[in-house]
Amino acid sequence: SIECDEVLDFNLNYTLKINAIDEFQGTSSNLYYNFKLTNSPPQVPDWIIVSDLHSLSQNITWQEPFDPDGDNVTTSYEFTSLTEAGPYVGSGVLTSNKITITYPDENGTSNPWFEETQIFELEIVDEFGFSSGKVSTTFQPLNDPPEDVSGVDVTYLNSRGPRISFDHSMDGDGDQVRY
Repeated sequence: SIECDEVLDFNLNYTLKINAIDEFQGTSSNLYYNFKLTNSPPQVPDWIIVSDLHSLSQNITWQEPFDPDGDNVTTSYEFTSLTEAGPYVGSGVLTSNKITITYPDENGTSNPWFEETQIFELEIVDEFGFSSGKVSTTFQPLNDPPEDVSGVDVTYLNSRGPRISFDHSMDGDGDQVRY
């Protein structure tokens, strides 16, 4: 068994020369072994799934990162949303294959995150800096309006004005409904 104390670089050709020497300095002929250290990059994920499109938080998952050489990997990601309110950008490094993106809640206003194209891009990098290349997906968070108000009933109360009642409206996304 031979261990090398030097750090060897990938994709360079190396030659190892080995011979045997006995106690009387007799030397065998040299054996040469040529080799190249290679490192395969991590694989690009086959799929990315975005769920919870009807909320201000999307859960994003992707295929578990895989490196053919068994190297440790990290995932770099970038999230971009271009809206009239301006860009919303997030980025970072993860060791897992999932993330939750939560948009700022702009309560009481028409939320600019809905119906806008969002871009999620990721890249798997191994411990030696080899990259899978970037892969991305686009999606649009959705916000369906509440059901129409129904069952309106108006009762007049002399000089106090009308008394109006109606059936409560439901929202398919589970959003709070105001009247």
